[in-house]
Amino acid sequence: MTVGSFLTVRRALCSVLLLGVGLVECSASTEIVISVPDQKLALVTDGQRLAEYKISTSRFGLGDQPRSYGTPLGRLEVAERIGAGLQPGAVLKCRQPTGEVLPVNAQGRDPIVTRILYLRGLEACNQNAHSRGIYIHGTPVERTLGKPDSWGCIRMRSEDVISLFNAVPVGTRVQIVNERMRGVLPGVLLATHESAETPHIAEGLESKKNKGSTVAVSVPIQTGSSLAAQSNSGSVRTSYPRHYTSGSSVIDLPSLGGVENLRAVQERDAQEHRGGIGLSVSLW
Repeated sequence: MTVGSFLTVRRALCSVLLLGVGLVECSASTEIVISVPDQKLALVTDGQRLAEYKISTSRFGLGDQPRSYGTPLGRLEVAERIGAGLQPGAVLKCRQPTGEVLPVNAQGRDPIVTRILYLRGLEACNQNAHSRGIYIHGTPVERTLGKPDSWGCIRMRSEDVISLFNAVPVGTRVQIVNERMRGVLPGVLLATHESAETPHIAEGLESKKNKGSTVAVSVPIQTGSSLAAQSNSGSVRTSYPRHYTSGSSVIDLPSLGGVENLRAVQERDAQEHRGGIGLSVSLW
């Protein structure tokens, strides 16, 4: 199960259960964190690091000035998602598919391929990002990932950018930092965990809350064909019960190509976990 399909199942189950008790919405708190020194991108949801990918930022350094070719720092958001359904290696020019499909590390070629997450800056330090065409996108030049090599954008393997694309909607926050992932990620994990624990409440439930009552919703998650089998029978059971706002460790997502942290990090974090907010103190 990919990150995208995992989140889709999770949100679908959560929406059904919350509608039943009167909650207005069930949206996971998701953020993308990009570390320039580490040349890595982390996907964080509800206080959990779901995935981590090797990337490339600009070979020209950092910055937001027009024609600087620098990668901007700060807080941004996903403004558009482009390329849904294209096959890996499909070339995009001016955000439109050309019909050409390139193999990995195609000789002498360096276009944008596969998917585009078009970014918009939210701060003065990245206010030109959208007009400059700063993207998270696929690249055929996968051999240079892990070191700065782009012309301002954030490059990813085609398989990785498809997985990320499927996991994040328009409006997802993106944080690009000039510090190690281990320094910034604990704060992001805590922030997204706390955000997930404050869903919007319908008026009827708000009045109950004022009287001191509490509504708890537990969302069981199950992977693979067993989920479909249980869903078809009208009930969903799992050996991984969790609350929607739980800080428990990430379930195994074995089909995520290119993701570096999955089972190993799950086991490592379980050993290092201290308390109930799901923070990871592991080092990269």
